[in-house]
Amino acid sequence: MPDDSEKRVLVFGALLGAVSGATLALVFFRRRQARPAGERRPIKPGQVVRLGGSLAAVVRQVLEWLA
Repeated sequence: MPDDSEKRVLVFGALLGAVSGATLALVFFRRRQARPAGERRPIKPGQVVRLGGSLAAVVRQVLEWLA
């Protein structure tokens, strides 16, 4: 069973992830709605892979910063 400090870190990480995910979803939704229908482009799988790699690098840097 994790101690109190580990629980706080887990809760903080979960809250941070939820807030950042909701913020990114809101930004994406608003930008998508602002474009005319004919101007919308589909998201390519390569873009998703690059985004995932970039997010992993950011998470790694934050974890190093907190350590």
